[in-house]
Amino acid sequence: GPPKTGKEEEEEEEFFAVGAEVVVRGVKCRPELNGRRGTIEGTIEGSIEGTIEGTAAAAGGKARYEVRLRPDPESWRRGSNGSNGGGGGGGGGEVVSLFAAVLELAPPFESGARVRVAGLTSAGGLLLNGAAGRVEGWDPKTKRHAVKLQGPDSVVQTKLLRFGNLAYDLEGEAATVRALKGERGLKLNGKEAKVCAFVPASGRYRVLIAGGEECALRPKHLAVPRKKLGGENGENGAAPHHSSGAPGQPPGEPPGAGG
Repeated sequence: GPPKTGKEEEEEEEFFAVGAEVVVRGVKCRPELNGRRGTIEGTIEGSIEGTIEGTAAAAGGKARYEVRLRPDPESWRRGSNGSNGGGGGGGGGEVVSLFAAVLELAPPFESGARVRVAGLTSAGGLLLNGAAGRVEGWDPKTKRHAVKLQGPDSVVQTKLLRFGNLAYDLEGEAATVRALKGERGLKLNGKEAKVCAFVPASGRYRVLIAGGEECALRPKHLAVPRKKLGGENGENGAAPHHSSGAPGQPPGEPPGAGG
């Protein structure tokens, strides 16, 4: 067929896979939803009755999705009787129907999250590996996080970093080991662990398992309440790491945890 014009390309909408994490933007009738995170649970076909419409919903973004929202931190402060604009009342697990036009893929790390730098290879980057910082924002054009961190000589600076060069800062936290494979790893699942130190070269944490065993685990294998990680939401869950392994490292199970 004929090549598409720029206008036609602009009107192409984004489609989201089931399970994708998204952020709500531009909803007019329920502005309290804007900025909330959620997970795509499925697509909707047929009537638009009862659908929440938002900015530019009529011009592109016509696909609709069932989105399960994360708990609203403000609703916890208001208490269970606080209003969140109808529907599920802002409690955990509220499901809403939204057009694609008011959804965008969520940044890997939330603003305010405590992180560690790993896997940088430039001369300056090598000095930053292992540094602790806080996520200040997300640049959708470069797909990098703005991270405020304390660099060499205790100089505070803000850097734009790829999410593959970041891991949640778990040092000092109590965690539960999860999702390991292999004979030895399966025996560790469910055990309590003390997170001792981050190892920048591997992107893993040195942890002390209850009973005295020590091993190195990736962040995704350590479950810590999210509210302790400093992000905007307080939902409990595992501390995710968004690369297949440490930057520049092949995937595989943590040393000493089995295959």
